[in-house]
Amino acid sequence: DIRTVADLDPQKLLTLPVRAFKYKADYLDSADDRSGSLLPGFIAEEVANVYAIAADQVEGVIESWNDRYVVPGLLALIQDLYARVEILEGNNE
Repeated sequence: DIRTVADLDPQKLLTLPVRAFKYKADYLDSADDRSGSLLPGFIAEEVANVYAIAADQVEGVIESWNDRYVVPGLLALIQDLYARVEILEGNNE
């Protein structure tokens, strides 16, 4: 059963806040260059509220968000925008 990603309504991703945060001290290895740094990302619970298919749950508890499901939705949105720009610029010949 193959459909288009539009069936999942990826436009919802446009409402997903992009956050900046620091992980807790014990989350990243201290040798990781990102340890203690402000990093861009998403809050798993917010992903679940906006685009539930991309939220990983364990026993009903939201654990994380999964880029495997976010990226295709984002690419579909980019492709749509690109097609619109091509039309506006007259490059769709």
